[in-house]
Amino acid sequence: MKIGINGLAAKTGGGVTYLQNLVTNILDISDHRIHFFVSATTRKQLNLPTDDDTLTVDSIDVSGTGSRLWYEQTGLPLSIIRQNIDLLYSPSEIPVMWCPCTQVVANQNPNLYYDIDVEKSLRQRVREQALSGALEAAQLPSEATIFVSESSKRKATRELRISEDNAYSVQHGVGSSFANVHTSDAKFPSAESEYILLVSTLYKHKNVHNLIAAYARLPQAKRREHPLLIVGSKTVESEYTRDVENLARELGVAESVSLVGRVSETALRSYYSNAHLFVFPSLIESFGLPVLEAMATGVPVAASANASIPEVGGDAAVYFDPEDPDQMSVVIERALDNQKLREDLVARGQERVRDFTWEKCAKETLNVFERAANIE
Repeated sequence: MKIGINGLAAKTGGGVTYLQNLVTNILDISDHRIHFFVSATTRKQLNLPTDDDTLTVDSIDVSGTGSRLWYEQTGLPLSIIRQNIDLLYSPSEIPVMWCPCTQVVANQNPNLYYDIDVEKSLRQRVREQALSGALEAAQLPSEATIFVSESSKRKATRELRISEDNAYSVQHGVGSSFANVHTSDAKFPSAESEYILLVSTLYKHKNVHNLIAAYARLPQAKRREHPLLIVGSKTVESEYTRDVENLARELGVAESVSLVGRVSETALRSYYSNAHLFVFPSLIESFGLPVLEAMATGVPVAASANASIPEVGGDAAVYFDPEDPDQMSVVIERALDNQKLREDLVARGQERVRDFTWEKCAKETLNVFERAANIE
């Protein structure tokens, strides 16, 4: 079977990591051929094999969302015909509406089917309405929809017009590189600081404001001992970033809270490795990969009890109500101070991550492809 993978929507971060690992693992475990559509800028971020004749990479010059969407609905169908592609996989929510081959889509955006009390701009609301409609419309030209957790699959099939018969859950993996980091190798930040870490882009639904509020409830001596570091892009929702910074000042914790911004993967592994505690307060998640990355590096985890996060963390994390800063603060303090609990969480976390590999993700994704294409 010749598989086309539409990676044009991936720009940075998790989307690129997913495609990198999916493509390389499918090549390792199968004889299927892959024709990989990717933007010219994203191609530079990928480390793909150059000596595998079952992989063809098609770098497309799409400079913005508008040109990408236009190409996906006009140029991509023609390329599918020219390349004799048997199945197209679109990992973003938007399908090719006139697809000349079998099509599988994936949904990784929980905002489309979770209703949370977060103020959104008109642009965000219009975009999410359009994407929800696209996901429902995807059922017409698509044979299957992939979700990244059972909880997101169940929620989406209830809230959107998606058939359970054609919905599948395929969990992501965590890279082995996160398990090979040692504190002595980490150059930044200083291992002398027993900091609390959050790795997240600053979106409102990531609930950073309630984490700041919970952190402010810790005793002052505890905050001096354990500063809060937030690693992730600050520019996607710049107004929310300003709100978070203002809240930290209002609550008198600005000196103990650092918004680090986006960092390289090497730096990210170092931040994980040196953390004293990883906290993940998100209101909604389709998966929650940072939870596994923290566990892989041997860091105890305190996390939100919402959405798919307990499904990912299992019994290897302690949980809190993400909308209750008082409870969050109590759980964080306990995870900072209780050494027996911390050791237990680390041991459970190391065991937990063994269930999440990119090879397993690739195998299960291939199973969906083969079912959709009626390949036994």
